[in-house]
Amino acid sequence: MTETQASGVHLEQYWSIVKRRRWWILGPLFAGWLVVWIVGWLIPAKYRSQSTILIQQQSVPKEYVVPNVTMDPQERLHAMTQQVLSRTRLEQLIVDLNLYPNQRGRLGPDGLVKRMRKDIHFALAQIPGQKAASNSNDLTAFTIGYDAPNPGLAQQVANRLTSLFINENLKDSQQASESTTAFFESQLSQAKQALDEKEKQLTAFKAQYLGQLPDQMEGNVQILGGLQSRMSSDLDDLNRARQQNTYLTSLLNQYTLAQTHVSDNTGDQSLDAINQQLSDLRMKETDLLSRYTSQYPDVQRVKQEIRETEAKKKQILASLAKKPAKPVSNNQTPTSYQALQAMAPMMQVRSQLRANRQEITSREADLKQVEAQIQTMEGRLNVTPIRQQQLSDLNQQYQQAQNYYDSLLAKKDQSALASDLQMREEGDQFRVLDPPNLPVKPYSPNRNMFGWLGVLAGVVIALGFVVVKEITDERVWREADLAGLVPVANLGSIPVLATAADLTRAERLRKLEFMVASAMLVIIALGNFIAYRWG
Repeated sequence: MTETQASGVHLEQYWSIVKRRRWWILGPLFAGWLVVWIVGWLIPAKYRSQSTILIQQQSVPKEYVVPNVTMDPQERLHAMTQQVLSRTRLEQLIVDLNLYPNQRGRLGPDGLVKRMRKDIHFALAQIPGQKAASNSNDLTAFTIGYDAPNPGLAQQVANRLTSLFINENLKDSQQASESTTAFFESQLSQAKQALDEKEKQLTAFKAQYLGQLPDQMEGNVQILGGLQSRMSSDLDDLNRARQQNTYLTSLLNQYTLAQTHVSDNTGDQSLDAINQQLSDLRMKETDLLSRYTSQYPDVQRVKQEIRETEAKKKQILASLAKKPAKPVSNNQTPTSYQALQAMAPMMQVRSQLRANRQEITSREADLKQVEAQIQTMEGRLNVTPIRQQQLSDLNQQYQQAQNYYDSLLAKKDQSALASDLQMREEGDQFRVLDPPNLPVKPYSPNRNMFGWLGVLAGVVIALGFVVVKEITDERVWREADLAGLVPVANLGSIPVLATAADLTRAERLRKLEFMVASAMLVIIALGNFIAYRWG
């Protein structure tokens, strides 16, 4: 047997089963559909009214006025949904619109709020003619809906919810914009105080380190050069004065030694010269000690001269004590006259020496003053890099404070513009694109779907009954089945011998079955059409 012949045999066998079990197919099919269809109509209907709200951008371009509210649109809608669907708002709606009157005693306030939240539906919407949003920032619209037992109530509640969203958005936008402006004003005040403080610090720093600032460095260098030139000149003058002092001191010593050998009668005058020299040296020591310590080289040198002069005085006193007194001859000059004659040049040298010492003292004082000034200038120049760094830090801090203040001032002005835009309702806001509709048929349950589910359920039940009947039926319906049961060959078959009355009855029965089957199918089709049209 070929494959085509085998397929024909199977189709003939299946058709035979369909004809034989036709009522086991039509009956469960119709019964299953009818049960599911009736269940769909017995479930309480819910009507959904919904509106589409457009998220309209501000009328002024954002390049000119930057909005204060920069929250992601989806996050903004989520926060607003939490506010609108809060317990307080929903309880007020339930009371105002007298929702769920038959369930208040059973559910209680919390149960009613939960029930209403389940009946509220929120979803993002796609505006016709626009591309799909690639991210949350491209969100342009959303829908808000409500399910109710009757269309009018659903539309009324959806209208209230739409108004709540629009009013809440306007209120939140204005409050956020005003809060942003107030925040910038507060920050601007603090920034102004910080800027004034930095300016005071900068002014105090310049006043405290006047002369050490970087912009005064060139003047300090010039002053230092002049002081160094002056110091060089004073050192030259001091060296000349010291050289003259050395010369005058040597000349005075020579006069003093010469005076000791004039004559034996001049011993007293030599002793007077030694005493005068000691007096001068002690005055010089006192002057030096008033300006230097005892370890200063000039002080040590004067002390050494004092010790040598005192030793010389002792030698003269010892020599005068050993010599006898000699009579004065008539030819000799009087001792007083000789002494005066010998002391005249020495007195002049002493006078010059005193003037020289005063000059040295004056030169040394001037030199010390110049050295102090040079040290001051050098100290200023040495700390100038430090002051420059400190001043640079203060200037940088002041500039940062100034930039921060300017930035806040600009942001505050922008925020004020954005707040004014929100007050005029020209900023980002919600517009009703589609107002809440009055539904003509219930949203739930989907009775059209119930009708087709009934057909599917009837087909499944019918197939189940047919399979069970075929498996449990032991009768032989075909010659091929008999050949499998009996080991001998089939010699022939006896056809059904029907009378005219039997044929007439059979014809009537077929017509009745056809009418019943047609009625079932028509009822199924009509029921599904009703569910599609009004369900």
